[in-house]
Parts: sequence; structure tokens; C-alpha cells
Amino acid sequence: MRRPAVIGPNGLRYIEYFLGLLSGSGLDTTAKLELVGLINGFAIMYGGMEATLASTGASPDQHQAAQVAAIVSAAASGQYPNLAAALAASEPSRIRDTDEMYDSVVHRLVDGALAGVPGGSPPRGQHSPARSGAGRPGRPAGRTRRRCRPPTAST
Repeated sequence: MRRPAVIGPNGLRYIEYFLGLLSGSGLDTTAKLELVGLINGFAIMYGGMEATLASTGASPDQHQAAQVAAIVSAAASGQYPNLAAALAASEPSRIRDTDEMYDSVVHRLVDGALAGVPGGSPPRGQHSPARSGAGRPGRPAGRTRRRCRPPTAST
């Protein structure tokens, strides 16, 4: 059985970067580290999903259309009443690209973590990392929109 790798300098810089974003947020240390873990887990899952999609040869639009068809079919089957109710109650939404969806979810994670904190606002008067253009870790080259970056080995 293999042991998980011990955190290295890049992982430490990643944590340091996000803790810096959350400084002054009012979250205690445990909540900050839990939020970093949630965002990291989501980023890993989302990146794996994108990598899998890329390996299939299907376009994001084709994949999204297949997902929508499967969800609508399941809701219509009568076996998923909560899903059917959610779809019936939702207003039509515009189609968003994967970057926008990722940013929206990270924003909701951060806002949710801050909701229980007096003031409940993003740290230091900023938007959450997703809304500030911080981008997602591991984004393929050429798709990066970061305005503020975690420190690199040279900094």
C-alpha cells in the first residue's frame, strides 16, 4: 500500500495563497482550512471531469446536451420527484461556459463559508477568489484569466 505524498513547497504556497485571501475574513483557522480543502477538492474533481471529457473527443456542448437529456428523461420517469420539482420550478437559464460555472461554484463556496461570520463579506473588501479573477488551479495553459496569482518558486 502506498502512502499519500507529503505536502511539498507548491502545496504549501497554494495553502499560503488562499489563507492570505481569507485573512481578515473573520473565519477561524479551522473554517479557513476547511474552505481551502473544499475548494481544492472541487478543483481536483472538476479538473478530472474536464480531463475525462477531453479524452472522449466529445465537445463540452455535446456533453452538456447529453447531461441535460439524461436529467430531463430521469425527471420525466417519475422516479425522481425532487428532481422533477426542481426542474419545474426553475426558470430557464442562459448557457454558461465551464469557466463561468466553475467560478460560480467557487464563489458560492466562499460566500457560504462567510455567511455565518459577522459581516459575512468577502475578505478585505474583495470579491471571492472566483470573482476576483483568481482562476482555478491547474487550468490549462492559454485559458488562464488570473489577475492575482499565488506566489511562484521565484517569488
